[in-house]
Amino acid sequence: MRYIILILGLIAAVAFILAPPEEKAQMLGKETIEKGDASSWVIRVRKAQYFMRGEKGNVGIVEAPITVGKEREHTLFFWGKKEELVGKIVKISGVQTATGEKLPERTAKLTEMSSSIAAAQGKVPLLFPHAGTWVLTVYVEGKKRGDIVLAVK
Repeated sequence: MRYIILILGLIAAVAFILAPPEEKAQMLGKETIEKGDASSWVIRVRKAQYFMRGEKGNVGIVEAPITVGKEREHTLFFWGKKEELVGKIVKISGVQTATGEKLPERTAKLTEMSSSIAAAQGKVPLLFPHAGTWVLTVYVEGKKRGDIVLAVK
């Protein structure tokens, strides 16, 4: 019995050593950023995965169904140096691509992330009055950080 446990332990160790970095991180329960294109990618947090929209490695938002006419708080994630982000003010403006209709500007204070996925986060309530493609422009301390394109249904 002892030998069987020892052999199983050795097999598990070899499997871990030979596994790709993403799988190792998942086995250890750590967060990883998976491959994707520049505006859409997947983040894995332990066994869960989150689809992100925005600019990979810069600014993103969890992709989730957005209901027209219903205000909902969205969390934006920011990558970079914590000291350049935490405590700073983020401003979001938005425009619908088809009509040019604008969203009211929203602001939030960036806070530190407790995970290793991003350096900072900001929670912003957004209300989309009409369906369509919306482009959110994100500023940190008045400097443009990036754009996030969202499909609102």
